[in-house]
Amino acid sequence: MPLEPATRPPKAWYVRLAAALVGMAFGCAALLAGFWTQFADTRKITDPSDLRIVLPLAGVALVAAVISLARGERPRGYAVAALGMAVASPLLGWVVLVGAVVVATLIVGVVIAKLN
Repeated sequence: MPLEPATRPPKAWYVRLAAALVGMAFGCAALLAGFWTQFADTRKITDPSDLRIVLPLAGVALVAAVISLARGERPRGYAVAALGMAVASPLLGWVVLVGAVVVATLIVGVVIAKLN
């Protein structure tokens, strides 16, 4: 009976993070498609992006991110970022508007705190 090594050799980083990388790739694609379909036409900013393009990409990103979290891939930030991009892509106009209001509120709060 042959002896087995005490430890296994470490896997490559792209093998350990396979689901997270797929999630990030499809999340980026969904976000870019959301930007493209939201801001390329004369569409209102409050209208959703073209859901025929964005939802399949976001769905694959969501599934890959959930698989990554279930597998316990570390660091988990990649899977969380993929989830965030996938969730934000269909209603990107609203995300931009809310983000602008939050940034403006933080700036006013910092200015008021410095003057006080």
